Amino acid sequence: MQISHLRVILTEGSINVQEDVNIMKEMGMDAYRFSISWSRILPNGSLSGGINRVGVAYYNRLIDELLSKGATKYACLQPT
Repeated sequence: MQISHLRVILTEGSINVQEDVNIMKEMGMDAYRFSISWSRILPNGSLSGGINRVGVAYYNRLIDELLSKGATKYACLQPT
């Protein structure tokens, strides 16, 4: 895999989580650091403004896929 392809995967926000995690494993990576964006979870800035269930589902898919591949997860909170 070319580095330019990897950059695209890492910067596009990953639409296909399973494929991206498989590529990471094929490259020998055993850990992944990702940022949880508040604006993806709380698009209106507060709990009273509603929770974006699609955003929560994205992070759940990512974490579940990393767990299934035995990868160490490092989650950071990204204020927006």
